[in-house]
Amino acid sequence: MVSLRGFYLGYGGVRHWDDSRLSWTAPTSGNDYSSVKFLFSSETYVWRPSLIFTNAVENMAIISDTKVPMRITSTGRIIWSPFGIYVLSCESDITYYPLDKQECAIKLSTWAYTTSEITLKISSDEMDMNFYSENGEWDVVGTKAEQSADVARKGISFSSLTYTVSLKRKLLFHVLNTLFPVGLMAFLIPMVFKLHVDSGEKVGYALTVLLAYAVYLTMISDSIPSTSVSVCFLSIYLGFVLAMGTFAVLCTLLVIDMHHRTSEVQWKSKFVVRGVIGRIVCYDAEGCVCSRKTKIHAEKTNPNYHDRILDASERIPEVEMGTPSQEDDDDFTWQDASYIMDRFFYYIFMFLIVLSTLVYMGLIFVQY
Repeated sequence: MVSLRGFYLGYGGVRHWDDSRLSWTAPTSGNDYSSVKFLFSSETYVWRPSLIFTNAVENMAIISDTKVPMRITSTGRIIWSPFGIYVLSCESDITYYPLDKQECAIKLSTWAYTTSEITLKISSDEMDMNFYSENGEWDVVGTKAEQSADVARKGISFSSLTYTVSLKRKLLFHVLNTLFPVGLMAFLIPMVFKLHVDSGEKVGYALTVLLAYAVYLTMISDSIPSTSVSVCFLSIYLGFVLAMGTFAVLCTLLVIDMHHRTSEVQWKSKFVVRGVIGRIVCYDAEGCVCSRKTKIHAEKTNPNYHDRILDASERIPEVEMGTPSQEDDDDFTWQDASYIMDRFFYYIFMFLIVLSTLVYMGLIFVQY
């Protein structure tokens, strides 16, 4: 097994059947051959069943090997173990790639001989894994052999068997080389809003992260099996993060445009940016409103809290808590607005990146 695009099978199944014409247990003439336990022959001289892999992709032909001898016992039992490399189709489910599980079927059926003439039977419910070599990408978690429904071709039934191999992709390689870099690069997107506009690197940083992610997306897409039956969660996650990177560039341009405006901030913009968004990101001209409220709440534990409040109320004018003064409104500039928007976009993008990453990682690790 090297890829789900090509399911390579090294098959060496043991087949045996009985042919009474080839037995010599009871002497039928004056010669006694009871001392001969077995003999060898080939398919050139001995009949063998015509079998094919019905889900073969390449070289779909009758299983045959003239170089492998047939062992014929004295009871007329013929044992034959042909070997070959076959390419079989496998219906892959890439929903949870790269931590996916797959089930690949090996479908064996008779050819030319109908069910009334040949009936295939299995000797064990599991496949013989004595000659299995460990794969570097897949772990075999189980095998199953069963006698499947007869295959009908032009109204004629043919006996068939199905061997199922359950595979699980190895964890460590893809965590280190796929999931970890993808998640790490995603967290670089919100960091563009931590750069100050005056640094002159905001647009360059945003475009660099976006292009780097686009290049990495191309590299990962080449390793994802091509199928339209199922949608890969990794592709959805990468597409979402790529869209976030694109929106981050647009939001960065908006912040830079606001920062370099020289006109006076209109009252509508003040209300939206400072009155609404500023409160969301806990910002005002003198610091964080939430921090001040927390500090006042802590003072309530002081026994002289009530007296101190009464004394302070006599010395300061009445000002509504959390409401900017008129002087602060006059001092509010577009540079202040750009700073608020930087913080707002940082929180929004970081929240979306963290949420999408946790959801994606949770989906693929829970089912693994």
